[in-house]
This record gives sequence, C-alpha cells and structure tokens, in this order.
Amino acid sequence: MKERCPACGRLKTRSTAQNARLWAILTEISERLRVDGVTFSPEVWNEYMAKKFLGAEEHRLPNGELMVVRRSTSTLPEDAFSDYLDRIEEWARDRNVWLPEREGT
Repeated sequence: MKERCPACGRLKTRSTAQNARLWAILTEISERLRVDGVTFSPEVWNEYMAKKFLGAEEHRLPNGELMVVRRSTSTLPEDAFSDYLDRIEEWARDRNVWLPEREGT
C-alpha cells in the first residue's frame, strides 16, 4: 500500500535519501561513462534519464511552437521513484558502470 501524508492525505513523494541516491548514481555515471569520448555532467544525465524512463510531454506555446518537457521526478511517489532508480542502475550496469551498493542492503 502506498504511504500517504497523515496531515493532507497526498501520496508521499521521493525521500531525501532517494534523492541523494539519484545524484550519487548520476555522478558515478558522469565520472565513468564516456559517449564517443565525451563526458556529460550529472545534470545532463538527469535530463537524459528522466526523459528516457519517464517520458516527456509536448506543450504548444502561445507563439505556436511546440516545447517538449520531460516529466519531473520530484512528484513521484516513493515506490515509483525506487523503481526509477532501479531502472537507471540496470541501465548503468548494462554499460559496465558499477555503482556503490545501497546503504543498508
């Protein structure tokens, strides 16, 4: 069962520990993975992973242009965020980037 905030009833979103884990993973990928000899910052990998695993939405702007916006990780419930982290770690392992073990496991 998904955990809800006792005060407002909303689903609890990602934890601080989960967010820290995400940035540790992205930093490890940034430091160890080269794409055609090029390195990318953790911030670029964050955008890439969110778009790859969560998708994006198109929004029509008032001037008629289409803007593609990746879905945010900040509103994911804890269980969905955990699944998201697992997918990133699997993606990295498939590219021989071994990540630090999760604390407590």
